[in-house]
Amino acid sequence: MKKWLFGMALLVVPLLITAQEQKDSTQQAKQNGKAARLEISDKNWDFGFIPRGAKVTHNFLVKNIGNDTLKITNVRKTCGCTTAPIHRDVLLPGDTTTLEVTFNSGSYQGPVSKVVYVESNDPIQPFMDIGFSATIAVPANQLTFDPLMVNFDTVRAVPTKAILKVTNMDSNSVSFSVLEAPAGFADLKAKRKKLSAGKETELEVNLKNPPAGEFNTSFTLVCNDAKKTRYTIPIHGFYTQPK
Repeated sequence: MKKWLFGMALLVVPLLITAQEQKDSTQQAKQNGKAARLEISDKNWDFGFIPRGAKVTHNFLVKNIGNDTLKITNVRKTCGCTTAPIHRDVLLPGDTTTLEVTFNSGSYQGPVSKVVYVESNDPIQPFMDIGFSATIAVPANQLTFDPLMVNFDTVRAVPTKAILKVTNMDSNSVSFSVLEAPAGFADLKAKRKKLSAGKETELEVNLKNPPAGEFNTSFTLVCNDAKKTRYTIPIHGFYTQPK
């Protein structure tokens, strides 16, 4: 019985200390009128339909909306399928940065949801969670893509481009738009953004100045249907810079 009580005390005491520290920090912020405040855009991002065994990326916008320096102390993922590097972990009031969340669909299939936790010195909300979801390797009833992902293999000279064929499999016309463009080293052009039933068009991905070595990015399209169906297309390659 004593051992059990001692073990419980070891678990409870650190939690009480953390709770008290957060309370003290909040009270101090109220007293001096200065506090860092964390704001994250699109706290729940939907990649929509994505292929299996691919990496897709979304950049969450992180902003300090307070009047004191914001310090991001930790970004915690819930599984090894996710990476989430933050470009800057110290933000002055009004400053922004990006949290680049990349999900590796691996052998997943069907609907998947994941969470990333961001810890900071925000005295009001020191722990903030952001989520993302995707539907993996399930055939969509509207648009199909050939190929399912853009693979540049080994790139030795830029600019270069790749072509995807997009087909409307629906019985009605479908319009789509770019919801999230690929990273700055690539851009996207569509010959048409409205397709009649059974019609197809081409998407052109232009690779301009990728980082040296392996690179991964993606882009997300959204349709004009009632569900606002989304499709995220991965872009992968390896760039060998000329000597």
